[in-house]
Amino acid sequence: MPKIVNSEARIEQICELAYSQFAEVGVENFSLNAFIAALKMSKGQFYHYFKTKDDLAFEVVKRKSYNLIVYAKDEVAKQNNFKEKLFKFFAYHLDDTDQAYHLCNKIVTDILHMYLNSTNPHIREFNEEIYSTMFKMIDEIFEDEITKKGLPKEYKKYARIAVAVADGMYFQSLMLSDYDFKKELTSYLDDIVEMFNV
Repeated sequence: MPKIVNSEARIEQICELAYSQFAEVGVENFSLNAFIAALKMSKGQFYHYFKTKDDLAFEVVKRKSYNLIVYAKDEVAKQNNFKEKLFKFFAYHLDDTDQAYHLCNKIVTDILHMYLNSTNPHIREFNEEIYSTMFKMIDEIFEDEITKKGLPKEYKKYARIAVAVADGMYFQSLMLSDYDFKKELTSYLDDIVEMFNV
């Protein structure tokens, strides 16, 4: 009788092992052939789940990103004030002590070209979904503070601006060797908090 394989469980197992390998050797040095051999499965079995290394990398980052979004939502919900919520929302960029954030950032940086240049509709849909979720979270953080302090509704525009500035600073940190991303983003967020303390 043939062994019944839970496809989703197998994909999750492959992604977890790939994530560990990406973290250890980097995406560029990752050998798909060696990885398949380490899985103790045939290439045919592997290609049933993933057609290319890029497909595997995308699935790994997609799954980790969803996990980090859920984690970030939980962490933001635990905070008591605007500054704490704002900094927890941007912890993915700022918290270099959290291993989950650190590893995911490293892998995303390694495969950034795939996200920026992709014509794959699944990658484009994923990017739109992630940003939609992020915008919803940051909007809620700002709306809550605006309501609490009776601030003008126009202050909400700073929510989306904050995400765009963080992204811009992140890209600068990838290109400029002397750019202190954490310091610059922390300073920017402190400025927003100060502006809301009217």
